[in-house]
Amino acid sequence: MAYLTLSEIADRVRDRMKEEKITQSDVAERLEISQPAVSRALEGGSRNRSTLLNIARELRFSVDEEPRYLFEETSREERNE
Repeated sequence: MAYLTLSEIADRVRDRMKEEKITQSDVAERLEISQPAVSRALEGGSRNRSTLLNIARELRFSVDEEPRYLFEETSREERNE
């Protein structure tokens, strides 16, 4: 199993945000954190990976639902099989 880097996870989270038309401010409000904290997490400036993983969970990525999409290199077609 090939795990993604935090940068690759951040890319996928940004893609989901774009698809769902969710802003960093929206995520910040939902998680009760600052918008700059969201920005840092998505840009790799956060030393604490839990912020990025909390954002992913808030966007409905979960270990039970879509672990391969977040943590393995799979195509969109493979996820929908």
